[in-house]
Amino acid sequence: MAFRGLKDQVALVTGGGSGIGRAISLRLAEEGCRLAVFDLNAAGAEESVRLAAGGTAAAFVVEMAKGRPKPPPQFQLTVWSPPSEPTIGP
Repeated sequence: MAFRGLKDQVALVTGGGSGIGRAISLRLAEEGCRLAVFDLNAAGAEESVRLAAGGTAAAFVVEMAKGRPKPPPQFQLTVWSPPSEPTIGP
């Protein structure tokens, strides 16, 4: 089954270095997403990027602790929050 509209979209996968996170990373790569694979395990994240060959992907060693990302110093993470009051309709 193909997902629609994912080609060239950016996907950030936490825990993408193994298990379900790796499977999600590889599936998104098949769909043409540009991947940022976040994991505590550098080797695991790099292996996921290698397995996603053919797509654009990068591995990042990131600790997600207490809901707050701790990216490496060379990586800037911008966190987006939805507006407090959703707008529905025109």
